[in-house]
Amino acid sequence: MISKDIEAEIKRLYHAEHQSRHSIAKYFGIHQGTVNRVLGLKAKLIRAELIRSTLVDPFVPFVIETLTRHPRMRSTRLYLMLVDRGYKGSVQQLRRRVAHLRPQVQPRTHLPLSAFAGDEAQADWAHFGVIKVGKAERMLSCFVMVLSYSRYLFARFTFDQTLESFLRCHVLAFRHFGGAVRQVRYDNLKSAVIDRHGDAVRYNDALLELAGHYHFRPSACNPYSGNEKEHVPQYTSSVTLVANPKIFGP
Repeated sequence: MISKDIEAEIKRLYHAEHQSRHSIAKYFGIHQGTVNRVLGLKAKLIRAELIRSTLVDPFVPFVIETLTRHPRMRSTRLYLMLVDRGYKGSVQQLRRRVAHLRPQVQPRTHLPLSAFAGDEAQADWAHFGVIKVGKAERMLSCFVMVLSYSRYLFARFTFDQTLESFLRCHVLAFRHFGGAVRQVRYDNLKSAVIDRHGDAVRYNDALLELAGHYHFRPSACNPYSGNEKEHVPQYTSSVTLVANPKIFGP
């Protein structure tokens, strides 16, 4: 049961503010049927005999369960899964049903992250394609570390993304900055994160040894949380390659 003041507010929003029943139900966190009851409206009933059965019907529970766990799964992928389970219909028919069954993914909002001076840096690799060295072609990468407070940038071009180059670039970056930060944030790259299960992160032993020497804490961003490492992409896109062999690592 809802209180009288909420009932009065529902009537005011519907009749005076002309808000939809769906938006009112979402605002109060109640079922739309409750809003209909307060407004004295009857829900539209669909006659069962007018609903045509389809080849998707036997698979609806499986589709709902799968979309609940993976709301962004494509209909084509679902189609292949259903075919393995005996589905004989078309992918178009499945798409039409999935459009009604797919749960709405709520957009994620976040506040801009801030850091104090010396608190945090963000590090990552950037790819710059292929470069000719003599008669050979080498893959060109760039290690980037950005101070989160000042946006001060360190960049080092290398011909690989090995763990040795990764650690050496940390040393060069700290030497360039004149000291180490308290925390370095990574985007779950393999040089830093060996394994992850939810919030449980296993870092590379060599990185932990380096962190113990320089007294900084490695930190892995949460999956699909680009806002937690927003500075590195902004600066890697602006790093330009200059024709100076001194910037290239071995």
